[in-house]
Amino acid sequence: MGERESLMSIEVVGRGKYSAAPSALGYFYQIQYALLEALERLSEGDRVRISIETLDDVVFEADGKPIDILQTKHHINASASLTDTSPDLWKTLRIWIEGQANQTIPADAQFHMVTTAICGEGTAAAYLRPNGRDEEKALERLSSTASTSTNTKNAAAYRAFNALDQKGRANLLECILVLDSSPGQSDLI
Repeated sequence: MGERESLMSIEVVGRGKYSAAPSALGYFYQIQYALLEALERLSEGDRVRISIETLDDVVFEADGKPIDILQTKHHINASASLTDTSPDLWKTLRIWIEGQANQTIPADAQFHMVTTAICGEGTAAAYLRPNGRDEEKALERLSSTASTSTNTKNAAAYRAFNALDQKGRANLLECILVLDSSPGQSDLI
């Protein structure tokens, strides 16, 4: 952060293979991110209502209706990447698909995947960034992965994605924004 001191710093130290430190840091990250995003929205004059750990990690509501659904992924490992078979990506897609299917998430909600990981160029997630968006290419890559991958961790997500028709898949991707290389917990505030 250079010369500017962080207003808030959280250090979680874990010891042993059963440490919950990385998970705890992830929870602190989503709270910090939600507060920072809320402050930005307030400065724009928006009314803000935030839910944490409800429909997803962070939910912003307007008039009692979820409008922005955020999934945050904080990685301690600086070289983490978001590939086409990444469990982070597919678990998130499954949550959003199932939420819309059971109508707990409105069809017009906007989805944001906020991750400290990096999307490699040419990956589905990279095509869903704010700059250089190409939803058709993202759809091609995700459809191919869901149809051919043998990754058992993602099997339920692949089934959920494959259950959507082509229009349903396209509508889903239209609502997704991937914000990779996001600042880590210690750099947020």
